Formats: sequence, structure tokens, C-alpha cells
Amino acid sequence: MHVANLSIVTPAQGAISWETMFLDAPLKGSSIYVGDPKPEIDDAWGDLVRYANTRVQAEDLERINRTSVPLNDAEGGFLVNLNVFHHLHCLNKIRKQLYNDYYQDWHSPSAQLEHVNHCIEYLRQVVMCNADITMQTFDWIDDYRRPWPNFKIQHECKNWDALTDWAKEHSVPSLIGPIITHPVLGVSWREDDIH
Repeated sequence: MHVANLSIVTPAQGAISWETMFLDAPLKGSSIYVGDPKPEIDDAWGDLVRYANTRVQAEDLERINRTSVPLNDAEGGFLVNLNVFHHLHCLNKIRKQLYNDYYQDWHSPSAQLEHVNHCIEYLRQVVMCNADITMQTFDWIDDYRRPWPNFKIQHECKNWDALTDWAKEHSVPSLIGPIITHPVLGVSWREDDIH
């Protein structure tokens, strides 16, 4: 049974429910999230982070003694991301870097490498922070003399659908236009900035 860390305050806490499930990623398996680049894979990754830009209120930020960028629209509030969406963004960035010829990133090679290195280091810290201590077992398989890892492992997981429902309800549909405006430099994302 998982005991929630009550010292971390987030407005999404109420959306968290736990479920027991098997995570399974065999070496010779397939998934909509991996493989040679194709629109279906890009769409699947896009769906995972669709609600990354989230609106919270001042009192949500006060609880964690932080500030954030204000949202300049009728609803107001402040821009945040739930960190899980940054983690997924980083995994997708690394995935795309594996197929750099296909994705043709408009950033310079050094900027791309800097971004990927940031993602690797950040995900390393996240993995170590969460320190999954679930036991992975091994099996014997035909024609292979070494133990073979059994990647089908039972976990206690946050219910992804409940979390994304919360994120959808609090999402900021678009950051293009005056909704995000730097106090000196002006509109952060203009239509002609999007690559």
C-alpha cells in the first residue's frame, strides 16, 4: 500500500488515486510510443503532454512559497506544469534525438545537445528520487544461457486517466498571443515564432 507524501503540496493532489497494474516493456515488444518515426507515434506522444500547460491560482503558489508567470486572459491565474509532463517531454526529446535526421530540429546542434543533456540529467534525478524498489525477476529462455529479465512487473501507480482529467480541467489551451507576456520583451509566443 502506498502512503502519499503529504509534505509536497500540489492542487492536483485531490485527483490522485492509486491502482495496481503490471508495467510491461519486453525487449522485443512493441508500443505506440516507440519505433521508427511515424505520425501515429508523434500523435501518441503529443496526447501524453496535451494538457501540460496548467492554470493555478495565487493561493496554490503561496502554499509552496513560489511565484510563476501570470496568465493574461479573462480567467487569470498563473502558469505551471505538473512535473510528469516535463518528464514525458524529456523522454520524447531524447526519442526524437535518436532520429534527428527525421525530425530536423531547428535549434543548433549544440542547443539540441544541451537540451538532451538537461533531459538526461533531470530524468536521472527523478528516477533516483522515486527509487522504484519493486523486484524484477528473471527467467530461463530457450537458446539463451543467461538469466533473462522479466519486465512484466506489478506496480502501485497513480491513475493516469484521473490525473489527465484534472490537468485537462485546469489546462491552458494555448500560449500563443498575449496570454503570456514578458514585462519588458513583450508577447512570449507569437504566431510567427512557432516552428
